[in-house]
Amino acid sequence: MKTITVKGNTKISKVITAYRVKIIMTKEQSDFAGQEVETVDEMKSMYYHALLEHGIDVNKFEENEFEYLSQNNYDLGTMLIYTCNSFSEIQDLLTVKLPSIYSTTLEVKWVNQTPYEDLISAAIADARKRAELIAKNIGKKMGAIVSVNDENNLHPYWSYYSPYDEFFTVDVVFEIS
Repeated sequence: MKTITVKGNTKISKVITAYRVKIIMTKEQSDFAGQEVETVDEMKSMYYHALLEHGIDVNKFEENEFEYLSQNNYDLGTMLIYTCNSFSEIQDLLTVKLPSIYSTTLEVKWVNQTPYEDLISAAIADARKRAELIAKNIGKKMGAIVSVNDENNLHPYWSYYSPYDEFFTVDVVFEIS
C-alpha cells in the first residue's frame, strides 16, 4: 500500500490560569544593592522591603535552596519562587530590580478552551488539504485515512511562557493510488 504522511494543525485557544517566576538571589559581589550583607536572610529582607513598596505580597514566595544549588551557583544565595493568577501582579513583580536579583524562568499554566473533538476535526481537515495538494502534485489520488497519531498534551502543567500561539498537531497517514 502506498501512503502519504502529513501533519495537520489547528490553533489552540488557550487561557493562562497561573504564572510562576523563579528568581535567583545571589551575592555575586562584595555588596548587595549598595549595602554589605552577610546572610541570605539579609538579602531577602532587602528584596522583600522593595517588593512591599510596590504592593507585592511577599508571603506568596517559596524558597528552593536545592534548585538554586542545582544550577551550579557557588555564591551565597537562594531561589525564590512566586506563583499567582494575575498577569499584572507578575508584571509588577518583574519590574522591581535590585543588583544580584534576577528572574531565571517565567512559567505558566494554561487551559485549552476548544473542545478536543473540534481540535482533532480541524487538524485532520488541515492534514487532508495538505495531503490532497501533495497527491495532486505527484499525480496520485487520495484514499482513506490509514492512521492518525496525536501526541498533544492538553492537561494543565507548568510550561515556559511564550507570547506565541500554540498549535494542536496530528500526524495523518493517507492511502494513495
